[in-house]
Amino acid sequence: PCSVGPRAPGGAPHPPVARPPPGGQGGAGGGSGESGAGGGSIDPKTWGRNKTRKDEALPAGTGPLQAGVAMRYLDGPTGVSMAGYGGRTDGRKTHWSNTLKGTAGFYGMQTIKVVALEVGTQRMALVKSPQMSSESYLTDAIARHLKKDHNLDFEGRVITMAGHSHHTTARYWPIPDALGNVGVDTFDAEVAETTAALYADAIAEAWSKREPAEWGHAFQDDWDPNDEVYRDRRVENNPTYGKDPRLDVIGFRRKSDGKPLATMIHFPVHGTVFGSDNDMFTEDAPGYVEHKFEEAFFAQKGVPVYGMFAQSSGGDASPAGDSLGHPPLARLERLGEAAAPKILAVYDQIQWTSETELAIRSERIEMIHERVYANRPWGEEFSNGDKTPYTWGGWQCKVPGVKAGNSMEGKPKLCADIKKLLELLKLDVPHNAVHEVYLTAARLGDLWMITMPGEPNWSIVKYAREAAAKKIWKGAPLNLMVLGYSQDHLLYLSAPDDWYMGGYEAEMSLWGPGGGVFFVDEGFSMIDAMIAGNNGPPLHEDSPTLAPVPIWSPRPREKSIAPGVVSVQPPAQVARTQTVQFAANCGDPALGSPLVEVHREDKGTFVPIPARHGWEGVHYDNSRYEMISVYDPDPPPTGNASVPERTHLWRFYWQVPADWPAGTYRMHLRCKSLGSSGDPEPILVDSSPFTVGLAEGTSLSAELSGTNLAVAMRVPGVEQSESSSKPPGKGKWISGGYRLLDRDVKHSEPALVRAPLTLEILDAQNNVVATLPAPFDPVVGKNVAQLSGAPPSGTWSIRAWISSDASPAKVTVTMPATP
Repeated sequence: PCSVGPRAPGGAPHPPVARPPPGGQGGAGGGSGESGAGGGSIDPKTWGRNKTRKDEALPAGTGPLQAGVAMRYLDGPTGVSMAGYGGRTDGRKTHWSNTLKGTAGFYGMQTIKVVALEVGTQRMALVKSPQMSSESYLTDAIARHLKKDHNLDFEGRVITMAGHSHHTTARYWPIPDALGNVGVDTFDAEVAETTAALYADAIAEAWSKREPAEWGHAFQDDWDPNDEVYRDRRVENNPTYGKDPRLDVIGFRRKSDGKPLATMIHFPVHGTVFGSDNDMFTEDAPGYVEHKFEEAFFAQKGVPVYGMFAQSSGGDASPAGDSLGHPPLARLERLGEAAAPKILAVYDQIQWTSETELAIRSERIEMIHERVYANRPWGEEFSNGDKTPYTWGGWQCKVPGVKAGNSMEGKPKLCADIKKLLELLKLDVPHNAVHEVYLTAARLGDLWMITMPGEPNWSIVKYAREAAAKKIWKGAPLNLMVLGYSQDHLLYLSAPDDWYMGGYEAEMSLWGPGGGVFFVDEGFSMIDAMIAGNNGPPLHEDSPTLAPVPIWSPRPREKSIAPGVVSVQPPAQVARTQTVQFAANCGDPALGSPLVEVHREDKGTFVPIPARHGWEGVHYDNSRYEMISVYDPDPPPTGNASVPERTHLWRFYWQVPADWPAGTYRMHLRCKSLGSSGDPEPILVDSSPFTVGLAEGTSLSAELSGTNLAVAMRVPGVEQSESSSKPPGKGKWISGGYRLLDRDVKHSEPALVRAPLTLEILDAQNNVVATLPAPFDPVVGKNVAQLSGAPPSGTWSIRAWISSDASPAKVTVTMPATP
């Protein structure tokens, strides 16, 4: 599995639901993504030839660091298709999807996170994107919206870093419509432009919040030796290349009080725990690394932080967490829990500084074979049997008779010629999706960064690091971070010897064995210019982008039948590990996804429960992995057309954690629907109250050693369950048994409760003779209490409950008779 699935494109697009602009460029509501060379105004004979980057003498910013952070939810909307897997056509079809199927809900909301930096006259925004990839259309559109909407000039100064989940918002990439089935769906102007505006809003907020700050960087190699978090997935290049061993951590914090702002987490892992049959948004492995790091950080340090995942050589790195066979959502939690303490350990090695330097510059360059392969020893390798080079790129390259894992070096390559493919699709050559690339180089203090416009394998990141190690700057080897899936996306990138071995990652490249090296070397060329004092211009362009800014109109928003009406209430009593279901009518998903919080009764009043990550103003809700949110409308979506009104039913599933405090709770829903005036109106709905108590079959065991009393409370394992909408084929989702109950045992086996317990010691007559705290000891793997003296004589017993229970849910174990 990877970002582009099938070996051949297919699928016909639905017609747009709004008028496309003249020339078939862009459009809304499934509108065209066709874009080429602006009506043939570009001369292919001069493209990519005799181009020289413009360098300007411009000093790096020097002085105290200013930093600000912000977060936004990328809200789909539910119904839009997901980028990541090709051929994902069988399923729900909506007026937000086109070639690929639409989504049915979400396993947590997608998050955009930004840290905006300023040093002297220089500025930069590091943007964590939840999407499958960065893409130059979005990179350009973000800068455009910053100027238009916020009067901020960040052209060339924004670095987008995509997490590469295969299950987040698609339709942002203006590839030819006929290639939408390959894995990103057709371009949709409304989706792309509203997404870019959201990124710009987050950057503008982070910029407005900047204040004196400190930063630092630390890294560790071989940090995941047992493949608990990620592993090598490419077998064709073994044993030469395994997995990228490095974890980089960059921290930002306030100077005044050391309060954390954001932590950038940099290592490779694909977001493919879920397969192409998944119908729900999820940030997959990269998102769960963030979730669990943020929670572990808050638990350990008592203050919140934004975790920002940034890819390294994710092209050939798979997610782990599956050694005990946990189902997908539990596996993702397990993977995140394995990563979090290791990331924290590297974070704690950071040396902080406020005085620093900042420089950044970007370029858009024209791509053609003779430019990529100029003066390269492998210049003739990217050619066919007649030794004719693939001038405009080639795809799915193979050598007949040579199996993957055996070198193609020195042999003529049989590739799908990109020029012929584009001409077949009646598109201009050059084309923006293939023949121009957006690259960035940046420096923060002594840390250099270069972006890779696609999916780098370990071989090409290794090439870059080895080149950096040989480059001496300020008396030391260049300290380099390679950001994968950043700024643009030209599919897979490998070192030549790796590419020659064939297989999926080699076939799914566009510029053959030299493409990755070309991008790395171009990054080093910018670094060389910056070392020489040429830190400008912020953006050099060989020529303006070939992707036009589309004209588009928003889709009509549908009215809601019976908004606020509840169709499913929670049961009056719920046991831990059981799943609560709550369902109510909201509005069109384009008005925003509903937010559902769990409220707890406290002295007759229901109050929100703080979120585990500690973010200010955020409560325990469906924005993260704790709940499942499903859109199940009536009538079901049937294609690209909207309807005037429908029942916009949402279903919410919450599996009560094994360590959840007993007490009385309710679900609190906030969403919107169109009112009689046609404007969005709020909907507030509370579920009926329900109590949480012991899971049936909860057990307690105890061991006494002197005065040390070690206790283990366990709950039965729960099998995962699924549900689907009616009629069949309109979506399916996980509806129970999805939480990680115990990372150390199989999902079906009794799970250890890792929460502080309170113990009562009872004598043979069931009189309480002592009440003791029993905190959980992670080293012992049990709750440990200290007896103040000998236990009661004769047969005695222990009664235990979770210390935070509002009304203790007790379980008892009988102890052997004592003298």
